[in-house]
Amino acid sequence: MNIPFLARHPAIPLASGFVLLSGGIGIAGFSTHLPNSRIVAGVTIAGIDVGGLTREEATAALQETLERQNNSEIVLRHPSKPDTWRRTLGMLGAEPNLDAALDQALAVGDAESVAQRVINGDKPRGVAISIPIEIAENASKAWLRQIAHRLNRAPSDAHAFAKKGVGLTIDRPHKTGTRLEMDATWKEVLSFGDGLFDGSEATVVLTSTEPKITNADLSPLGTLRSAYFTNYASSSSNRKSNLALAASKLDGHLLQPGEVFSYNDRVGPRTESRGWKTAHQFQDGQIVDGIGGGVCQSSSTLYNAVLMGGLKIVERHNHSLPVAYLSPARDASVSYGHLDFKFANNTDGPLYITAAADGKKFHIRLYGPLATRVPKVSVETTEPIYLPSGAYKVAAKRTIQHPDGRIETEDLGWDTYSKPKPAVPVKPITMVRPGQPTSPVPPTRP
Repeated sequence: MNIPFLARHPAIPLASGFVLLSGGIGIAGFSTHLPNSRIVAGVTIAGIDVGGLTREEATAALQETLERQNNSEIVLRHPSKPDTWRRTLGMLGAEPNLDAALDQALAVGDAESVAQRVINGDKPRGVAISIPIEIAENASKAWLRQIAHRLNRAPSDAHAFAKKGVGLTIDRPHKTGTRLEMDATWKEVLSFGDGLFDGSEATVVLTSTEPKITNADLSPLGTLRSAYFTNYASSSSNRKSNLALAASKLDGHLLQPGEVFSYNDRVGPRTESRGWKTAHQFQDGQIVDGIGGGVCQSSSTLYNAVLMGGLKIVERHNHSLPVAYLSPARDASVSYGHLDFKFANNTDGPLYITAAADGKKFHIRLYGPLATRVPKVSVETTEPIYLPSGAYKVAAKRTIQHPDGRIETEDLGWDTYSKPKPAVPVKPITMVRPGQPTSPVPPTRP
């Protein structure tokens, strides 16, 4: 018999169903299971022997262990460099769930009947229990974001510029980026489970991020499909700044076959926070100052390069007033969220856009694959037709002679231009193309 077990468990009654048998205690029709008030022998929590202890006694015995656990470190290592990042469990807001560990410890032996417990007595159960750890999600994510800020590198596209007599020349090779995978990295940490108690080391998970345009994408390109420029030498400094910004947005864009280009999507909102300045622009038939003034010269120059390249026009709007840098029916007005200029790459190969603003001229060039045969394109406009209101309209037509001899004629539609509405004060546009007036007098064909 294992009488000491009974002596250590006075709360367990001896039921009337117990009978004394030779060789031990037997059960006559009784197999009641009673909860433990003490942890059975042979149970450890976080390596500490808690056999025979009550919940309160075990809690006291584990206080030093809990403190040590709070100071345990998680170490993250770079996969290829000696860099490491460390945080203690306490710094990460870790909460040890001692109650869960104690519940598990006290449950050991619950499946045994009273008689089995008496028979087993102080026989070690050999059960090792860890203390579950709950780490604050916001603290762990904040730590990983700090690491990501140091490791993340955005990819950069390959860039080419137009070199006279050579075509396209790659001046900035592409660069592959790096991104810390936060969820995957934290999964590596949590894979230690309750082993976090003793500290753990995990390797941060990094992935490569590829650029949209690589050297290989640009190498096959070099045939100039079309080019166009407009003058802006006499523009205000703010307007020149806006055109330089527009050029930087348009430059270096690669358009795949069948893809549609959106000016507004590419250039983005024209706001002060994004670097745009106040300059003259058209609004409701008036010349007013507005953020991004002058941006329409860049869209109009692009429109003419697209026209001369024989590309498909998807969306285009004329201005309410004639512009000084182009003939009527050759302009393309844009307004973010309202008016867009779109065209499609209806060729068999990719198109690469270069844009430059040198302070005097705004240049757009479109390049296709090497050895590409480009079409011959001409654009004609009609004489203006005057309306009773004083406005006038002009039509344009494009003729495309394809390399295979096919000739395609396309009506580009009618554009209507109005007289300026009264405004106080009204400042004329200072930039004038030679031979073209700034007043609303109906212009003539150049």
